[in-house]
Amino acid sequence: MSSHKSLLPWFRYKEAFNDQYLYDRNSGRPKPVQQPVASPWQIILKVSGARLNRTRRYSFAYEAVNMQGVIVFFGVASSAARSKGGAMFEAMVDAAIRAKHHGFQYILFLGDDRRVVQAFRKKRSSDWLDNTRLADLNTLTQSGLVCNMLFVPHIIVNHVWYVAKIATQLPIAGTTRLLY
Repeated sequence: MSSHKSLLPWFRYKEAFNDQYLYDRNSGRPKPVQQPVASPWQIILKVSGARLNRTRRYSFAYEAVNMQGVIVFFGVASSAARSKGGAMFEAMVDAAIRAKHHGFQYILFLGDDRRVVQAFRKKRSSDWLDNTRLADLNTLTQSGLVCNMLFVPHIIVNHVWYVAKIATQLPIAGTTRLLY
């Protein structure tokens, strides 16, 4: 009989522990809509940022490719960002606005910076300026744009990074050209 009494607290603990997963801890906060990777993406945006060590100047570049592999548009500009990640966020906002303007709704970003991908997925960053850019992206998603970001090896975005690196040496005011 005493062995049953000693097991009773264990069963209660187990029952309470299992029940806690039935409740949503963040029920007051809206959950961000996560788009699965295998969705019907309309456009893939390769984004990259670069830094010139001597002058601490940052720049970004992006390239938009449709599902047939055709480059639709690209952009490159010098940036006032304080980090490479900040330049990448600036590129993402600029590219998302351009994509929306051209009628694209489902966007997949590809980037080679793990911190940027993590901040994009969590919807927050440690830098207040990056948080502002994330808020801009969030506003675009609330207006109907569906975005996701994947971490890719540097070789995938190497040619975009190279253009961004040139923009650190030769300041560019912001060029976007429609190729489609």
